[in-house]
Amino acid sequence: MTVEQKAFYDANGWVKVPKVFSAEAMGSIASWVSDMAGWEEHDSKWMHHYEETEHGARLSRTENFVSYHTEISKLLMAGVLPTLVGDALGEGALPTAQESQVV
Repeated sequence: MTVEQKAFYDANGWVKVPKVFSAEAMGSIASWVSDMAGWEEHDSKWMHHYEETEHGARLSRTENFVSYHTEISKLLMAGVLPTLVGDALGEGALPTAQESQVV
């Protein structure tokens, strides 16, 4: 994240960071999200949540999915996304191995 992007984030609580992913990567991400949207209901694993719209109920979000989709897990837990989030927060976005150990 650039100094300007960090300043914008600090002032506004959000920032657009363009061109983080290539067009090919975005195609893969869209495919993975589509895969997850098609998963059957499974409340003991992932959880789909729906909102009522003028066209009926529509999937609005899915929770607890990281452990069940390898590619999305890698995308969210390593590489550029946690780095950018850490930059915005001013600290690591994910716990270190030492912090995640249960005492």
